[in-house]
Amino acid sequence: MASSSTRELERGFAGEGTEHTSPAHHFCPQATPEQRAVFHARAKALMEAAAGEEGTRLPLAVVELDGEYFGVELEVVQEFCDIARPSPIPCCPPHILGAISLRGNLLTLLDLRGALNLPRASQGGKAVVTLLGEQLVGVAVDEVHDVVYLREEELQAAPPALREQHGAEVKGTAPYGGRMMAVLDLPALLAREEWIVNETVMANSHP
Repeated sequence: MASSSTRELERGFAGEGTEHTSPAHHFCPQATPEQRAVFHARAKALMEAAAGEEGTRLPLAVVELDGEYFGVELEVVQEFCDIARPSPIPCCPPHILGAISLRGNLLTLLDLRGALNLPRASQGGKAVVTLLGEQLVGVAVDEVHDVVYLREEELQAAPPALREQHGAEVKGTAPYGGRMMAVLDLPALLAREEWIVNETVMANSHP
């Protein structure tokens, strides 16, 4: 993992504070876009310096769904945000939870539980903001825990049973918080036909 200062700066970019309870960290949405940009630039510089000394590492955001840890490559994450009550979108399937407002912009909120073969539950309290094609969307999660920097040897091949459970988009597994997390290829997961088919519906449903 990266140094604590690097992780704190990345959490600042993500809108998270430095106070934490292990292994989860509290989410702090008060950071302005300008502050997040500064944190991100500083964290990137520290990460590049660490990479030059210790070799290439894979930056991951650690999120939780249904009590399980999942790693998402940080390069596909635009930011994290809190989820208020989403506005319903008519005529959409269950994995589209509605639309949320992010600084005045409406984003479609997606639920990955069905795609990952997890039980349906009430929506999570956080969202990972990423791209579906050229459109920004939010992916609902229960919690955003951390940003970690995975060494190449820490990423292990996913057991066949895990890929059978969560899908072929599981790139591998890695240790986190005394447990194993599944590392997801989020762009590949969102490239499934079930999401792409509804992209037009989602776009046309926004005012």
